[in-house]
Amino acid sequence: MSAEVIQGAEVTEGIRSRSATKSCLAQTGVACALFGLGLLLYWPSLNGPRLFDDAVMLSNATPHASIAEMISSLDWLRPETRPVVRLTFGLETVLFGESMSVHRIGNLLIHVLTAMALFGLVRRVCQQIEMRHADSSFSVADQTAFAVSLLWFVHPLQSAAVAYVAQRGESLMGFFFFLYLRCLVELIVTKKAGWTFIAIAVFCFGLFSKTIMITAPLVGLLLDRAFFSRTWREVFRQQWGVMLVPAAGSVMAVGLLLPGILEGHANVGFGGDAPPVALHLAAQAKVFWLYAMQCIWPQWLSVDHALRPPQFASEHVGWILATMLFLSVAVLLCWRQRWIAGFFLLAPICVLAMTSSVIPTADLWVDHRMYVPLAFVMTVLVFGLQRLFVRLHGPRQASKIFPAIIGIVCVLSSVRTCSRAADYASGIQMWQSAIQENSDNDRAIQNLIDAVRDESPESSIVPILKQALNACEENGIIPTVVLGRMGEQLAQSGESEKAIKVLRQAIQLDDEHFFTGYRGPRRNGERFGMQINMGLALASLGQLPDSLEQIGQAFLYGDSADARALAGSLALQLGETSVARGHFERALELRPGWKDVQADLERLRQLQ
Repeated sequence: MSAEVIQGAEVTEGIRSRSATKSCLAQTGVACALFGLGLLLYWPSLNGPRLFDDAVMLSNATPHASIAEMISSLDWLRPETRPVVRLTFGLETVLFGESMSVHRIGNLLIHVLTAMALFGLVRRVCQQIEMRHADSSFSVADQTAFAVSLLWFVHPLQSAAVAYVAQRGESLMGFFFFLYLRCLVELIVTKKAGWTFIAIAVFCFGLFSKTIMITAPLVGLLLDRAFFSRTWREVFRQQWGVMLVPAAGSVMAVGLLLPGILEGHANVGFGGDAPPVALHLAAQAKVFWLYAMQCIWPQWLSVDHALRPPQFASEHVGWILATMLFLSVAVLLCWRQRWIAGFFLLAPICVLAMTSSVIPTADLWVDHRMYVPLAFVMTVLVFGLQRLFVRLHGPRQASKIFPAIIGIVCVLSSVRTCSRAADYASGIQMWQSAIQENSDNDRAIQNLIDAVRDESPESSIVPILKQALNACEENGIIPTVVLGRMGEQLAQSGESEKAIKVLRQAIQLDDEHFFTGYRGPRRNGERFGMQINMGLALASLGQLPDSLEQIGQAFLYGDSADARALAGSLALQLGETSVARGHFERALELRPGWKDVQADLERLRQLQ
């Protein structure tokens, strides 16, 4: 080999090395800029309180435990327990102490890394498209990828996965999801076997972050068919090696979840509150379009929408027909070999299918489920805007207009995201916003009551419930839940007569609509509470027979050891010993070994 050839090779290698260094520095700078932007957007939420599942997800995060003890305490045999997520929480606690601010900054850092992974994926795919068609430059790939990842990063929908600490499972899974697809693209393009092992490792990390990762291989197949391979045979020939472990892992994860799903207590959003299949599908037909509208106009944002299924499936006929039409169009596009369009229609559905499938879920509409699907929507919007401006104004003018439009949209989204992050600053503010969005949200009302007690013990919850009552009247919602909780608060504050009046109204409304279509299990729980609170209010006024009657009616809707013990005590005071014995025995069945009730039963035996 001549000296000139060797020298030329060294020069080429030096250019590549300098180019790689510049690219690395540029990406580091972009990541730092995104992190700074994220701090500005989510600063109001950093000192916010714990919410919903935060306590459960942080249960392994103890500052005094060693890292080895923390790792060994995790259930690495069950992906649905999200051991990778719990591990990150534990590491943060050991290194920086127990702080919700630290965990939220950790969530933000993961969000930044996920945006960078999305940027790399979109840019790599765009580069391949440009190389295939030779009709655009490298800078267009950079511009497109940057626009997609920035719009995705600042979108208000993402606040649910950043400010809500427990939803790190969604964002961490999203990071591995996009990284897995990037590995697949590199495997397809470079044909290097090493990417197979990297992709498998990334998939495993994603699976143990959140089970939704099982949809990534399916999206990867669609991505390959849409942008790289010309036939499905070619797709499977390229991916068969990388598919073996993900397929086995997916089967294992679903197999472990299946018993819990069938029994109604799996911890993945499935549960006893899930509606029947027909009503669930009818609700999901509407939720699909709500998600789509949230992507374009994010006005409905809530930590807990508490959307209830329709009472009859026929109520959602329009939504069902619209969804069936959408799916038909997607299938038709694939049948006509329009795989790129088919990919962008089917990929979001694949990701949502795990929690919006024929298996009913307790939570029908949750913002953070759009964390990954939003990327596909933003990609379609960016591509669509680019093509529109090129057709209207030509490539040169479009290159000037397009960044300005993207900038304006990002600013507007950032303002909405920042205002949404402010809702996470306090539990009172968060749950008040949830009630404003849905004034019939029983969980939000209970959490608001708890937040008021924790954050502002001197405040009264009744005025806030009156605001919710007004919202029910304005929106045409039957205020059964609000009235029931208002009666409970009045009874606890000693205003028994007012409590009885309000609770009677709530019970009357519930009776009027008891047989109107589907009635979820939580409705029976609300009615059970109304009857118990009515009994307590009557008992405080000395009306013991009426009190016992109301509590007796409560057992038509639910049961509890405390309520049985209360009924037994009332019956005993009224001299109804046989009734009292029955309630006490039932209380012991529900809570074996309860000494106070055992003493009451012993006293009854002595009386006889």
